[in-house]
Amino acid sequence: MLKKLIVILALVMIVVSCKQDSKRSKADEVSEISTSETAFEDRKIEEALFEGYFVKNPSGYDIALKNNTLYMLKANPSEKDKTTNFFVDVIPKNGSLQNFNLPPSDINLNDSLSKNYNNVAVHKFVLPKVEGEYEIIVGQYDNVGRVWTTTIQSGMLGQDIRNYRNEYAKNIKSTRYLKEFELALGQGYFMMYPEGYDVLVNGNIVYFIKPTNIDVDVDTRFYLHLKFENTEENMVLDFNGREAQIDQRLGSKYKNFTVIRKEVPSEKKIVEVGVGQFNNEGRTWQVVYDLEKMYDNITYIYDNQYKDYIQK
Repeated sequence: MLKKLIVILALVMIVVSCKQDSKRSKADEVSEISTSETAFEDRKIEEALFEGYFVKNPSGYDIALKNNTLYMLKANPSEKDKTTNFFVDVIPKNGSLQNFNLPPSDINLNDSLSKNYNNVAVHKFVLPKVEGEYEIIVGQYDNVGRVWTTTIQSGMLGQDIRNYRNEYAKNIKSTRYLKEFELALGQGYFMMYPEGYDVLVNGNIVYFIKPTNIDVDVDTRFYLHLKFENTEENMVLDFNGREAQIDQRLGSKYKNFTVIRKEVPSEKKIVEVGVGQFNNEGRTWQVVYDLEKMYDNITYIYDNQYKDYIQK
């Protein structure tokens, strides 16, 4: 009888444990999905700020616009800032005005963002597609009239004007690029080069690095010549350094640096990398690194060489 009772108790404990594991598993799945969704929205805002068209507005919300998506942002907003209605006017050069009156609750994005944006009110509006030239007027209005407005010409959007200067660094605690960069410093190939940029290679990401108090040229075009493991395939990339510059995203710790980040569109292992810059007269500097020969060579490991430049 005692043995049967022990067996029954054991079975009950197993069932309870399975149910708890199932609940825990479902909770973990929900948490993972939620984290993934907030990370996605966080990244989209970050891309709009750094890669899109940004307008600073001292009297209202700042505007970030990329891929036809309009973000309205304000750090430490007042209750009036959060509750006053928005409007968006889209005025085609050849066509009819499209007017959108937007209650804040309908376009507020904060519930879909991570806690990095707790101190910033963020509103999102997807613009209608318009053919040809057009004008966008964004603002807020109350019973008296328009509180503030910002006007954007469509012609400005195609000029790759990147005028965001990390105005939200003190309010947005995003560390995605910082973690990736410091991980690369900890485990990548690091090569110092006095005539151009120092180079850091980790996986399929190549960084060009220099402390900013050393004379550096960001505007001359950069290039990468890459060879991969077990293939004759080579890859040649050239790019605009300012478009790939990320030091503003690394926060105050690396404010004394110029950091250019280029992601190589291949998952194959890089075994040789040629780097440099060039203009109409030729290459201004160049160097080739054979990464295979550097394997386990401590000469090409970052060992706090930048300690005098990093802010604590």
